[in-house]
Amino acid sequence: MGKKITKTGEKIIFAAMDCYREFGVQGSSMDIIAEKAETTKPTLYSHFGSKDKLFDEVFDYIRINKFSNFKLKYVCEKCIIEQLVNHFLRIMEQSVSREMLSLYRALIIETIRRGEEVKMEGDSTTEFQLQKWIEDAVKAGVLKVADTETTAYNLLAMFRGRFIWPTLLGIKRFPKNTRKELLEKSLKSFITPLLSK
Repeated sequence: MGKKITKTGEKIIFAAMDCYREFGVQGSSMDIIAEKAETTKPTLYSHFGSKDKLFDEVFDYIRINKFSNFKLKYVCEKCIIEQLVNHFLRIMEQSVSREMLSLYRALIIETIRRGEEVKMEGDSTTEFQLQKWIEDAVKAGVLKVADTETTAYNLLAMFRGRFIWPTLLGIKRFPKNTRKELLEKSLKSFITPLLSK
C-alpha cells in the first residue's frame, strides 16, 4: 500500500470488504465487487490490477487504518495495568466486533490458502509501541525488564492467544461486560513479576 488510495479506490476496498464478509474471498468475484462498488470491472482492474492485488490492498488497508489510532504512550501518573487494559480493550473492541470477525476470518482463510504468514493488526506498529511503552516504564523505575523487545512480543502474544485468536476461531467469545476484568487479571499475572520492588 505504497501509493495513496483515491476515493474510488477506497470505495472499491470497502465494497471488497463487504463482499469478503458475505461471500468469502474466493466467492467474491471482481464482477460482484464492481457491482457492490457501483463501478465497472475495468475500473477495478485499473485501480488494483488483479484480484490478488485487491486482496493485498484490503488487508493492508485494514492493518494500517483500523489500528493506526490506537496510540500507546506511557503516563507516569497512571497505573500501568490500567494503561495496558485501556489499550488492549480498544484493540479488542475493534477486533472482535461481529463485522470485523467475519472479515478477519475471510482474510485469514485466504492468507492460509495462499500459504502466507497471517499478520494481524498493525503488527510491527503495535509491537513497537508496546516496546517503547515498556522502555519508558523501565526508565521511570516502575518495571524491571532486561529485554524490552522480547517482553513486548510475549505480552502481545499473550493478549492475542488469550483474547483474539480464540474469538477469531470461534472457540470462545468474551462478553463485553467481562472483557475488562479478564484483561486486568491476565495483565496483572504478566506484569506483576516485572514490577520493580
